[in-house]
Amino acid sequence: MNLARIFNISENIENFLTDTDVLSEYETLLLRHGISILLQDGSEMISALILGSLMHRTAETMIFLICFCTLRVHTGGFHARTPAGCYCGFMALFLAVLGFCSIRIPFCISGILSILSALYIVFRAPAEHPLNPLTPDQKASAGRTAFYLTSFSLICEAVLICLHSAYVNPITAALLLNCILMILLQYPALLKGRKDAGQ
Repeated sequence: MNLARIFNISENIENFLTDTDVLSEYETLLLRHGISILLQDGSEMISALILGSLMHRTAETMIFLICFCTLRVHTGGFHARTPAGCYCGFMALFLAVLGFCSIRIPFCISGILSILSALYIVFRAPAEHPLNPLTPDQKASAGRTAFYLTSFSLICEAVLICLHSAYVNPITAALLLNCILMILLQYPALLKGRKDAGQ
Protein backbone atom coordinates (compact mmCIF):
# COMPACT_ATOMS: atom_id res chain seq x y z
CA MET A 1 0.00 0.00 0.00
CA ASN A 2 1.32 3.43 -0.96
CA LEU A 3 2.36 5.39 2.15
CA ALA A 4 1.18 8.69 0.66
CA ARG A 5 -2.30 7.21 0.25
CA ILE A 6 -2.23 5.92 3.83
CA PHE A 7 -1.71 9.42 5.19
CA ASN A 8 -4.32 10.90 2.81
CA ILE A 9 -6.82 8.37 4.16
CA SER A 10 -5.74 9.29 7.69
CA GLU A 11 -6.30 12.99 6.97
CA ASN A 12 -9.73 12.35 5.43
CA ILE A 13 -10.86 10.31 8.45
CA GLU A 14 -9.55 12.99 10.79
CA ASN A 15 -11.39 15.73 8.85
CA PHE A 16 -14.60 13.73 8.91
CA LEU A 17 -14.38 13.16 12.67
CA THR A 18 -13.37 16.73 13.55
CA ASP A 19 -15.80 18.70 11.36
CA THR A 20 -18.15 18.98 14.33
CA ASP A 21 -15.50 20.77 16.47
CA VAL A 22 -16.11 18.30 19.28
CA LEU A 23 -12.40 17.51 19.69
CA SER A 24 -9.78 19.91 21.03
CA GLU A 25 -6.62 20.64 19.06
CA TYR A 26 -4.64 18.25 21.28
CA GLU A 27 -7.23 15.48 20.85
CA THR A 28 -7.16 16.07 17.10
CA LEU A 29 -3.37 15.63 17.05
CA LEU A 30 -3.67 12.42 19.07
CA LEU A 31 -6.39 11.16 16.74
CA ARG A 32 -4.29 11.94 13.66
CA HIS A 33 -1.28 10.18 15.15
CA GLY A 34 -3.33 7.14 16.18
CA ILE A 35 -4.99 6.74 12.79
CA SER A 36 -1.65 7.09 11.00
CA ILE A 37 -0.05 4.42 13.19
CA LEU A 38 -3.04 2.10 12.79
CA LEU A 39 -2.96 2.41 8.99
CA GLN A 40 0.82 2.12 8.79
CA ASP A 41 1.00 -0.92 11.08
CA GLY A 42 -1.94 -2.46 9.26
CA SER A 43 -0.19 -2.05 5.90
CA GLU A 44 2.96 -3.68 7.31
CA MET A 45 1.02 -6.64 8.72
CA ILE A 46 -0.98 -7.15 5.52
CA SER A 47 2.19 -6.91 3.40
CA ALA A 48 3.95 -9.43 5.65
CA LEU A 49 1.02 -11.87 5.50
CA ILE A 50 0.85 -11.60 1.70
CA LEU A 51 4.61 -12.10 1.36
CA GLY A 52 4.57 -14.98 3.84
CA SER A 53 1.76 -16.75 1.98
CA LEU A 54 3.55 -16.25 -1.37
CA MET A 55 6.62 -17.90 0.18
CA HIS A 56 4.42 -20.73 1.58
CA ARG A 57 5.22 -19.62 5.13
CA THR A 58 1.78 -18.51 6.30
CA ALA A 59 1.85 -20.33 9.65
CA GLU A 60 5.39 -19.13 10.43
CA THR A 61 4.41 -15.58 9.46
CA MET A 62 1.40 -15.58 11.78
CA ILE A 63 3.38 -17.04 14.69
CA PHE A 64 6.16 -14.49 14.19
CA LEU A 65 3.79 -11.52 13.91
CA ILE A 66 1.81 -12.49 17.01
CA CYS A 67 4.96 -13.01 19.10
CA PHE A 68 6.87 -10.03 17.74
CA CYS A 69 4.06 -7.46 17.79
CA THR A 70 2.71 -8.30 21.24
CA LEU A 71 6.22 -8.11 22.70
CA ARG A 72 7.23 -4.99 20.74
CA VAL A 73 4.45 -2.93 22.32
CA HIS A 74 5.90 -3.57 25.78
CA THR A 75 9.64 -3.87 25.14
CA GLY A 76 10.07 -0.71 23.06
CA GLY A 77 13.13 -0.39 20.89
CA PHE A 78 14.60 1.34 17.88
CA HIS A 79 12.26 3.16 15.46
CA ALA A 80 12.98 4.47 11.99
CA ARG A 81 12.86 8.24 11.54
CA THR A 82 10.15 8.24 8.86
CA PRO A 83 7.06 6.12 8.10
CA ALA A 84 8.58 5.06 4.78
CA GLY A 85 11.78 4.04 6.56
CA CYS A 86 9.74 2.12 9.12
CA TYR A 87 7.83 0.24 6.41
CA CYS A 88 10.92 -0.56 4.33
CA GLY A 89 12.93 -1.50 7.42
CA PHE A 90 10.20 -3.80 8.72
CA MET A 91 9.80 -5.53 5.36
CA ALA A 92 13.59 -5.99 5.04
CA LEU A 93 13.70 -7.49 8.55
CA PHE A 94 10.71 -9.67 7.74
CA LEU A 95 12.49 -11.04 4.65
CA ALA A 96 15.43 -11.92 6.93
CA VAL A 97 12.97 -13.63 9.31
CA LEU A 98 11.54 -15.69 6.43
CA GLY A 99 15.08 -16.72 5.50
CA PHE A 100 15.77 -17.61 9.13
CA CYS A 101 12.58 -19.70 9.27
CA SER A 102 13.48 -21.58 6.09
CA ILE A 103 16.82 -22.94 7.34
CA ARG A 104 17.21 -25.91 9.65
CA ILE A 105 18.74 -24.69 12.89
CA PRO A 106 19.51 -27.22 15.64
CA PHE A 107 16.97 -26.88 18.43
CA CYS A 108 19.74 -26.33 20.98
CA ILE A 109 20.92 -23.25 19.04
CA SER A 110 17.35 -21.90 18.79
CA GLY A 111 16.89 -22.48 22.51
CA ILE A 112 20.13 -20.69 23.42
CA LEU A 113 19.31 -17.69 21.18
CA SER A 114 15.82 -17.47 22.66
CA ILE A 115 17.00 -17.72 26.27
CA LEU A 116 19.70 -15.07 25.80
CA SER A 117 17.23 -12.75 24.05
CA ALA A 118 14.60 -13.37 26.71
CA LEU A 119 17.04 -12.60 29.53
CA TYR A 120 17.97 -9.28 27.95
CA ILE A 121 14.30 -8.41 27.40
CA VAL A 122 13.28 -9.35 30.95
CA PHE A 123 16.07 -7.39 32.63
CA ARG A 124 16.14 -4.33 30.32
CA ALA A 125 12.53 -3.82 29.16
CA PRO A 126 11.17 -1.38 28.36
CA ALA A 127 13.68 0.39 26.14
CA GLU A 128 12.47 3.95 26.65
CA HIS A 129 12.50 6.25 23.63
CA PRO A 130 13.80 9.77 24.42
CA LEU A 131 10.81 11.35 22.65
CA ASN A 132 8.32 9.21 24.57
CA PRO A 133 9.37 9.14 28.23
CA LEU A 134 7.44 6.79 30.49
CA THR A 135 6.27 7.33 34.05
CA PRO A 136 7.60 4.92 36.71
CA ASP A 137 4.20 3.16 36.74
CA GLN A 138 4.24 2.77 32.96
CA LYS A 139 7.77 1.37 33.07
CA ALA A 140 6.85 -1.11 35.78
CA SER A 141 3.71 -2.21 33.93
CA ALA A 142 5.56 -2.62 30.61
CA GLY A 143 8.35 -4.55 32.34
CA ARG A 144 5.90 -6.94 34.01
CA THR A 145 3.98 -7.54 30.79
CA ALA A 146 7.21 -8.09 28.85
CA PHE A 147 8.23 -10.66 31.47
CA TYR A 148 4.92 -12.55 31.17
CA LEU A 149 4.92 -12.49 27.37
CA THR A 150 8.57 -13.54 27.17
CA SER A 151 7.99 -16.38 29.64
CA PHE A 152 4.94 -17.56 27.68
CA SER A 153 6.95 -17.46 24.41
CA LEU A 154 9.73 -19.55 25.98
CA ILE A 155 7.22 -22.10 27.29
CA CYS A 156 5.60 -22.38 23.84
CA GLU A 157 9.02 -22.76 22.24
CA ALA A 158 10.04 -25.46 24.74
CA VAL A 159 6.86 -27.43 23.94
CA LEU A 160 7.51 -27.08 20.19
CA ILE A 161 11.12 -28.21 20.65
CA CYS A 162 9.87 -31.31 22.50
CA LEU A 163 7.52 -31.97 19.57
CA HIS A 164 10.40 -31.43 17.09
CA SER A 165 8.23 -28.84 15.36
CA ALA A 166 9.24 -26.65 12.45
CA TYR A 167 7.53 -23.71 14.16
CA VAL A 168 10.32 -23.06 16.68
CA ASN A 169 12.20 -20.60 14.45
CA PRO A 170 9.48 -17.90 14.25
CA ILE A 171 9.39 -17.63 18.06
CA THR A 172 13.18 -17.48 18.23
CA ALA A 173 13.16 -14.80 15.50
CA ALA A 174 10.55 -12.71 17.37
CA LEU A 175 12.50 -12.79 20.64
CA LEU A 176 15.83 -12.14 18.92
CA LEU A 177 14.52 -9.25 16.82
CA ASN A 178 12.88 -7.56 19.81
CA CYS A 179 16.15 -7.91 21.71
CA ILE A 180 18.17 -6.42 18.83
CA LEU A 181 15.80 -3.44 18.48
CA MET A 182 16.07 -2.78 22.22
CA ILE A 183 19.88 -2.90 22.06
CA LEU A 184 19.95 -0.51 19.07
CA LEU A 185 17.87 2.04 20.98
CA GLN A 186 19.79 1.68 24.24
CA TYR A 187 23.22 1.75 22.54
CA PRO A 188 22.82 4.09 19.54
CA ALA A 189 26.57 4.19 18.96
CA LEU A 190 26.20 0.70 17.44
CA LEU A 191 24.54 2.36 14.44
CA LYS A 192 27.49 4.07 12.80
CA GLY A 193 26.63 7.32 11.09
CA ARG A 194 23.38 7.65 13.08
CA LYS A 195 24.28 10.24 15.72
CA ASP A 196 20.57 10.77 16.29
CA ALA A 197 19.74 7.05 16.37
CA GLY A 198 17.77 7.36 19.56
CA GLN A 199 15.68 10.25 18.24
